[in-house]
Amino acid sequence: MAEVISEYTTPEFFGAKGDGITDDTNAWQAALDTELNVHGTSGKKYLITNTLLFKYGSKPQTINGNGCSFDWKKKEVGMWGQRTPNATVITYTSGKNYENFTVKGPVALDEVWEKVENCHAIEFSNGYARNLTISGFANAFKTFGNTFTSEINTDNLRNTIWSERNNNNHISNVKCGTCAGDAIVIYSKFVSCHNINVEYAGVLPAGQLATTPRGCLISTGQDTYKDECKYVNISDVQCRYHGAAGLVLVGEHINVSGVINIGSLFEGSFVKDEKKVYKGIWIKGNNISIGDTTMESVYSGVQIERGSSDISIGNVYIRGSFIASSEVILSADDSADPTQKIERVHISSIICDAYVSVGRAVLIRTDGVEIGRIYIRGIDNKSLDSAIYINGKSKFGSIEVYNPANAISEQTLIEIIGSPTIKDVLVDGLYGTAIFVTSGALPNFGRIMLFNMKNTLKPPIKIDGDGSAFMSWGPVVVSGSFTAKPTLIGTLSLASWRSPQTWQAGDPAKKAVVKYPQEATITLQA
Repeated sequence: MAEVISEYTTPEFFGAKGDGITDDTNAWQAALDTELNVHGTSGKKYLITNTLLFKYGSKPQTINGNGCSFDWKKKEVGMWGQRTPNATVITYTSGKNYENFTVKGPVALDEVWEKVENCHAIEFSNGYARNLTISGFANAFKTFGNTFTSEINTDNLRNTIWSERNNNNHISNVKCGTCAGDAIVIYSKFVSCHNINVEYAGVLPAGQLATTPRGCLISTGQDTYKDECKYVNISDVQCRYHGAAGLVLVGEHINVSGVINIGSLFEGSFVKDEKKVYKGIWIKGNNISIGDTTMESVYSGVQIERGSSDISIGNVYIRGSFIASSEVILSADDSADPTQKIERVHISSIICDAYVSVGRAVLIRTDGVEIGRIYIRGIDNKSLDSAIYINGKSKFGSIEVYNPANAISEQTLIEIIGSPTIKDVLVDGLYGTAIFVTSGALPNFGRIMLFNMKNTLKPPIKIDGDGSAFMSWGPVVVSGSFTAKPTLIGTLSLASWRSPQTWQAGDPAKKAVVKYPQEATITLQA
């Protein structure tokens, strides 16, 4: 008969040594079989060589390590399991709790995932896990409903820190060194995730790059779980480096708030031929809210996928340089499928305090986006594409682009197709065409201020068409040492025009009329 103290027993009652050398598996198994809570001994290290199994249908049990540690040796299976009515074994436990211990597993970061994918530190439902330190596993936690996980330190995880299914799972206060896969994976409903801090999220060793996908900081609703992932609250999440993406949000009613910093794309993970996988924030869903977000050095910023609606994003601040040739700072495109519209997307601002060297910076092909402010510190676009491409009826508060003095690009900055509303445009130090209105486009501009223009061959403003279009804009100011004149086809009415150059017809064979009040100097009499 095992000695019992109150409502718990210890493995030492069954012969455990806890010296890190003696195999203590049998002693721990005997302690679990009592169906009592089991307490480890502070400072002891228990060597475990086979999965520890709870009885089927047993009452709730708590494993309280009291500061002990476990050394787990098997790569192909997890450390804890539970028997079923027919004496088979399931890999997750139900009604069991885990607290106050350290566990070290045998899995290295460069393992082939398929060979270690079932090596979980804790896989459980209907219970809690708290105050644990975990390293050397494929997954630290897999949860299957009604779980609470908190006060966790992890490192050297081949796959995930925490993945969840079956609803009502919660995790908080987590620190992790390196997690090679998606750090936090959410598939179901009524989930919360708070205070997650990861040094390397989804970052793989160099030898794994050719065949293994990189991961992200937080992923929701992927792998065909889009319709199941709902009512998710995420707050205070950050990483220093991510392997492929920061936030990948798929589902409905997802809220991300508090401190959001997705860090930098890890340059060692970048593979040139797989540019499409690298996103700071990637969204496909409905009723998704994201607060103010900071990114460091990234490949691309924010991408809104077609079919998304009721999306609210705060201020997005990109304050580092771009990795390799930049993709887009912001993308929202529903042109490929007219049945999958982007609707009611509001972004407070995209502030890019980084230098975009090649390619498009902003790509908007939708009617459904409203953006308060786009600010880009520098663009030197050497590609043939326009840097900011707007097609549709979306709305913009202001677009501000400041180029460094040595910018030599003579390509188009803003290309307009469709009928967007843009209240203010401010451009400083550009060599190419600032605004190109394509044939058939009818943009609604408020103020346009183009300072320090240096155009010699490219008109600062170019309006194409067949001559039938009529547009009415606010005041326009164009200054600098430029010599190329703005060109127009159609009729343009301006609130005012200030520039050392006059307009000229873009095509002598087509109608070209510009209207604006002439300034007059009047000497007033007393």
